[in-house]
Amino acid sequence: MTFERVVWKISDLIKAARDSLERNFSDILVVGEIGDLSQPGSGHYYFTLKDEKAQIKAVLFRFQSRYLGFPIKSGIQVIARGKISVYEQRGEMQLVCSYLEPLGLGLLQIELDSLKAELAAAGYFDHSRKKAIPILPKKIGVVTSLDGAALYDILRKIYERMPGQHVLVNPAQVQGKGASEQIAQAIIEIVKYGNCDVIIVARGGGSFEDLYAFNERPVCDAIYRSPIPIITGIGHEVDWTLADMIADLRATTPTAAAEAAVLKRADLYRIIGELSHRVSSVVESAIEKRFKKLDYMEARLFRETRIISESMQTLDMLYPRLQKSIRTILTRNQIEYKYCRNRLAVNKPDFTLQKNIEMLASLRKKMQRASLVILENHQTYLTALDKRMKIKAATCVRPLEKEMINLDRRLRMHMNRNLENKWQIISGYFGKLDSLSPLAVLGRGYSLVSREGEKTFIRDASVLHEGEMILIQFHKGRARAEVRKP
Repeated sequence: MTFERVVWKISDLIKAARDSLERNFSDILVVGEIGDLSQPGSGHYYFTLKDEKAQIKAVLFRFQSRYLGFPIKSGIQVIARGKISVYEQRGEMQLVCSYLEPLGLGLLQIELDSLKAELAAAGYFDHSRKKAIPILPKKIGVVTSLDGAALYDILRKIYERMPGQHVLVNPAQVQGKGASEQIAQAIIEIVKYGNCDVIIVARGGGSFEDLYAFNERPVCDAIYRSPIPIITGIGHEVDWTLADMIADLRATTPTAAAEAAVLKRADLYRIIGELSHRVSSVVESAIEKRFKKLDYMEARLFRETRIISESMQTLDMLYPRLQKSIRTILTRNQIEYKYCRNRLAVNKPDFTLQKNIEMLASLRKKMQRASLVILENHQTYLTALDKRMKIKAATCVRPLEKEMINLDRRLRMHMNRNLENKWQIISGYFGKLDSLSPLAVLGRGYSLVSREGEKTFIRDASVLHEGEMILIQFHKGRARAEVRKP
């Protein structure tokens, strides 16, 4: 019995396998997690569907992706409908999808992303609305489960850092159906009745589903509307919920949330010391400024006293002159008074003389009063004149002095600049004169020849005679020589 050996071409084998797979798996449903997602310029989606043991290549073409009601992302669980085929160029088996449907956690992730986008648009995550955490809260509210370890960790850390701290615990279910409503209600009750300065909302670690109550709308609204600062300590450091993003402060764990709410006693003493030092510095600085102002006022008072002293000296100088003027006036009046009295004694009867004497006595008193008024007016005038002179000096003379200093400086700069320019011009003339000077020519090795007693220089040797005495002028010095035939 003989067997006929069949030899396949690669393309035929792949085609036969594709036909067999497409015939037997033409419309199937596959559940798996999307991974290695990519979308090139063609608009098609290429990804893998995988579970804990295996994976398969998959493709969703652009014209079919238009009917999806959710965004495709890596990590979400889906139910894919399609057929098994083979990509001939690579010989790879793949699932050609016609439809995708989110499943389980994938649906939760889609809902979470949708709510996150809505809250972000409403301003729930804006840092400008976040409230500061009080340094020394009188009363701390705590919202968590009574059954978990989170409450124990929070209370232990609070009393370890600040013994005797007043804490109000309002318990709530933190996992499962209805948990978000209980958490929100607990926050609202503390805000309304608790009279707390800060609220801690916390729970221990858990899976995505365990923490999902803190991603639901009631908790987000309660935290956003709370007038009291809220610290969240939900899950572990890698866990982020919408409640963490809305809270005024997010701590990595419940213990870290307690640390953020309460200062250590040592830290409190340190802050008090720093504040005391700052207050002392401010007070010392204020006192120093007051002393400087006092010194300035004292110096100003000294200047004013000196001005008054100078004015008094001026008055002392003018007072004798004023007294001399008054005495001169009184002497002149007395002379006139005597002259008038003598004339009255000679030419008038007694009663007229007596009346004139009384009139002259009255005039004398008026003149004395007028002299005192004149003296006071002179003193007032001199004081006002002294003040006006000082004001004039401050407003006119000093600005003129500054202007004269500026003009002098500018004049000197201008003179120096002009002198430098003139010196450069003169230096150029000196260079030209040096180049044209006969002495410069002699300096290059030439000499001047003339007969003794003559000032004309000889330019042609044929005019000289043998035995004739000549003078030779060099660059430095001169010499006599006798002409001889060469």
